Formats: sequence, C-alpha cells, structure tokens
Amino acid sequence: MKYLRMFLPISIILLLTPSCYYLNQGAVLISHRASSRGFDAALQRSAREHGEDSAEYRRLEEFFALTAEISRYGREELGLNRDRNYSTYLEVENEYLVAVVNAAPPDSLEPYLWRYPFFGPAPYRGFYDPDDARDEALRLRNQGYDTWIRRVDGFSTLGITRDPLISFMMDYSEYSLAQLIFHEQIHATLWVKRAVNFNEELATALGQMAALEYLADRYGENSEVLIESRARISDANQFASDINALATQLNRVYGEYTAVFPELPPDEDLLKTKQSLIGDFQDSFAENYEDRYGSEAYRGFAELEINNAFISLYQTYSGRGEDYRRLYNLAGSVSETIRLLKMALDNPQAYGSSYSRGDDPYQLVLDLISWLQNRRAS
Repeated sequence: MKYLRMFLPISIILLLTPSCYYLNQGAVLISHRASSRGFDAALQRSAREHGEDSAEYRRLEEFFALTAEISRYGREELGLNRDRNYSTYLEVENEYLVAVVNAAPPDSLEPYLWRYPFFGPAPYRGFYDPDDARDEALRLRNQGYDTWIRRVDGFSTLGITRDPLISFMMDYSEYSLAQLIFHEQIHATLWVKRAVNFNEELATALGQMAALEYLADRYGENSEVLIESRARISDANQFASDINALATQLNRVYGEYTAVFPELPPDEDLLKTKQSLIGDFQDSFAENYEDRYGSEAYRGFAELEINNAFISLYQTYSGRGEDYRRLYNLAGSVSETIRLLKMALDNPQAYGSSYSRGDDPYQLVLDLISWLQNRRAS
C-alpha cells in the first residue's frame, strides 16, 4: 500500500494520458521506485552478499554517508527544500539512467518541444530503453529535424516521487555528486512552469556554485579538491562560451536566410554554409584548445558530428549562464540568490521589473542584477 500512495499522482497522469510513451516510461519509473531500498536495507543486503568487512560494503556505507552529508548541507546550509530525495538506493546495470532525445530544425536553433500534461512543454524526451530513444530520433529525422541523443544520469520528479541514488553514482567525484544532488534539489526548490530554459540554466549555474560552497566549507578555500573543481567549472564555462559563439554565427546566417525566404525550407546552399561554419569552428577549437582549456574534458568536441540539436541543447542548459553567475556573485550565496528570485517572482515591481506571469523569468535575473548594482552604488 505504501507504494500505491507514493505513485498515485503518476498513476493518475498515466490514466488521463492515452499514450504508449507515458505508459511505457511510467511503468519503468514505478518499477524503479518500487525496487529502490532505504540505506539500511541496502546495507543489509550488501552485508549478506559480501560481508560487513568487505570492500563492497564499506564503499556503499561511505557513499551513503557522503550523500547524506551533501543532502543535509543543501537543506540546512543552502536553504534548499527539505524533501525525501536521495534517501533510497537503486541498483541498475547501466552506467546511466535514461537516453534523452533533443531536436531542432535544420535551419534554426529553436528546440523542438514535447508537451507534457501538468508540466507543460519541454525540449527533451527521455527513454529508459535506448532503442526507444533511437526510434524517436529517427521519427524526427524523417520529418527533417536535426536530432541528438544523450545519456542522462538522473532527473527530478519535482516531489511527485522519492528520487533515488543510483548505483553508478558511486563512481562520481565528490564535486560531481554534489553538483548533481544540488542541481535536482534546486529544481525541487524553485521551478517555474513553462520556463524550461530558465529552470535548467538556474539549476546548472547554481548547482555548480552550490558544489563549490559545499567543498569550501568541507575542505577549505585552499584545498586541492576545491581548486580542481573550480578549474573544472572554468572549462565548462569556457565551453559554454564557445558554443554560444558558434550559435551566434549560425543564428546570423539563419536569420539572413529567413528574412529573404520566410516561407521556404532551407536550401542546399544554406545547409552547406551551416556545415562549413561548424567545420571551421571545430578546426579552430582543436587548434587553440591548449590555450583555452585546462583539461582534456572537451577535446573530443572537435571530432563530433554536431548539429543544431546539439547546439540548442547546450543553449538550453548554459546559453545564458554567465548572467546567472553574475547574479550569484552580487547576491553572495546560493541561498540568497534563490531567496531573491522567489521574492521577485512574487513581487517583481519591488525590484524594478516589469515581469509578469508567463514571461521568461530570465528577465528577472537581469532586473535583479541591475537592482543589486544600483543598491550597491547607493
């Protein structure tokens, strides 16, 4: 009966939505949630299978303790929602949770949107079975879209279900685990309906900053782990900046074509220009890599067969990330940044904003930056 209560909201969604997608993915979600165990139960199983003195048992015990500490820090120090997430454990065979499809037109970086009941439109669709993801990507390619399939480690159901830890997360660095947990906790704390870009940009930028705050408190400002994590974020931000530069070039070309041929699909010359821009960009990226990056994490980008769906994906998560980091730096902390955003969403006029419900909340980020700068100047 406890699982019936836990999954009742999803069951209602599935019953109201006559779609094989919701039935198939919902069935796996329910199975995963039902198969997840509390920490004590998972440790007891490990003790039976490996023994309490085994390396497997100790590793699992340390993993649970670290996760509990990160989650506690998110709640008590960062002011993120006090919820039930990451208090259970799920064993899976894969090294990732779902395969997610992204798509965009061949002559635009505007993402293709899937529509979901209650949650609204979103520029991605996830599948537990990678073959289903490939089928969805093929369906969209046959309609002329650029597509991209990526592996995703975790996602939040925004409080509908208890989101579990997953076995492959034991291989994560402490920074990666913290960033993942904080990213999803931020979603659970502040989510604006029908504003996917804002939600993902906010959780990406503040998830990074939250992980740094956590590591600084735990190990100190001069610790090696904090220095390495800052370097990792620096590379991530550099890559986002590079992708934005490529997006700017492509948007200019797409805009010029649409201005002349507003009703026509992309012609062969436009598609050749697109591929030439992408190829030249990747060649320059590879040639100047050592001068711009401190690690090898992004070197493979030069060899990828990227398209509009890939570029649009990065824009969804990091396209305007620099402004979120500016707001964070002015606010001084993750908790204060979220507090200000919540207050501005409730009363935008108090912060000199003309934002109204239904607008892109990113405007509030810019207005809060101006408000904080003016207050500091005065």
